[in-house]
Amino acid sequence: MAKFKAVLYSAAVVMFIQTVLFAGTIGVEVTPNTWDAGTHGAGTFSTTGGHFTVANPGTDNAKMKIRATNTTPTNWVLSTVPGKDTFALQWQESGSTWNPILDTENTMFNSLTGGTQKSFDLSFLSPTSLTDPSLTAPQTTVVTLSANPAILGIWEVQTIDSTGDVGRQNALVIDLNNNPQMSYYDNTNSTLKYAKWTGSDWDIQTVDSVGGYSSIGIDSNNNPHISYYGGNGDLKYAKWTGSSWDIQTVDSVGDVGYYTSITLDTNSNPHISYYDATNLDLKYAKWTGSSWNIQTVDSIGDVGWHTSIALDTNNNPHISYYDNTNFGLKYAKWTGSGWDITTIQKKYAGMYSCINIDTNNNPHITYYAWLNPSKYIRYAKWTGSDWDIQTIGDGIMPNSSLDSNNKICIAYKDYPSNNLKFVKWTGSSWAAEIVDSINIGGNQKDISVMFDNNNMPRIIYFDLLNSNLKFAIWK
Repeated sequence: MAKFKAVLYSAAVVMFIQTVLFAGTIGVEVTPNTWDAGTHGAGTFSTTGGHFTVANPGTDNAKMKIRATNTTPTNWVLSTVPGKDTFALQWQESGSTWNPILDTENTMFNSLTGGTQKSFDLSFLSPTSLTDPSLTAPQTTVVTLSANPAILGIWEVQTIDSTGDVGRQNALVIDLNNNPQMSYYDNTNSTLKYAKWTGSDWDIQTVDSVGGYSSIGIDSNNNPHISYYGGNGDLKYAKWTGSSWDIQTVDSVGDVGYYTSITLDTNSNPHISYYDATNLDLKYAKWTGSSWNIQTVDSIGDVGWHTSIALDTNNNPHISYYDNTNFGLKYAKWTGSGWDITTIQKKYAGMYSCINIDTNNNPHITYYAWLNPSKYIRYAKWTGSDWDIQTIGDGIMPNSSLDSNNKICIAYKDYPSNNLKFVKWTGSSWAAEIVDSINIGGNQKDISVMFDNNNMPRIIYFDLLNSNLKFAIWK
């Protein structure tokens, strides 16, 4: 096969489509924007600068895809192998393998960082014979590169575990290698399970013979740490040592360990928030390096349901939780000497709370609010002087994550459709889409979302229809 030089039996238009979540702060610029094969001759384009350049002048990372559309003559089509009435178009980042371009979208750059650019080359491959009289008369080819409006891309959904009734009360974390790790409840066997992506498959383990209300964190060695309810009234904790699970009972005074939430500090020490069902209190446990330091955070009324914990840059804990006496959302912050406790919303709000701390140490909390028959997803953000509260949509069981630019995303069960819905703050507005249209989740903590190291969202959730644990990744 020979590369086309001055002529090609087709005209092709190559469009660059930036595929990124809810664009708005993402741009794309392609230069130079035309290529006349009759002028430049050789199959690989070259100018004084050397290559085509695609730039992302925005602030968010862009996922770039390339698409080729054959315009005239219509009897010519793109193919991976050129032949009669077909031609092949390829692209490569300088020095790498040539990649085919088809009518469908082809991923070019998985993550083009905001404010950066990359270069690439184009190449045509001709049919084996240019003298076949049945072929369309040759014509000069002009390839036009243009910046099209952003498209949302797709969610790739897969089943992680389908052995029995599995996937409720789940928790997700992304490790340092950008791989997901998770804990969840096996309702068939009443056990705690754990799964991680190895790079090629899911490694699934049973951690303990009990294990509701689990939460998971990762230490500096990528080892998982899981907090959970022990079934016999204990708060339990499991740590992977590298070869086995080290399991401890953290608190066994009364019926404790409901609604656990765990996070690790910069020294890889775990911090756990949880509910004491005997005394109706919010409690907190911290590993000091040699023992567990356990405190009662709030004991006014029946408090501590639906806890969520996060640490600021000073390793101080922040906890969001539900006040079951006053049906409100509360927030506790460790000041260094004591707990500063605030009621954020007084009535009919606070279940399924999830807290994130931004790079300025300000808390962001998502939660469920209701006023029968309505069910709302709400978002409270501390501005530095007050709580900014917004209603996001109709739904239940929200879970949230902040990206590296302090923009929040929320995954939740849409009401009344029961679909899995995802929303993200673009910087100026909320954008939303349906991830999975099956009946998802029950009425527990059955959805977990987290941005990966490239600011791409990943979600695990319980498929209520099939009783499976599922995983959705943005592509």
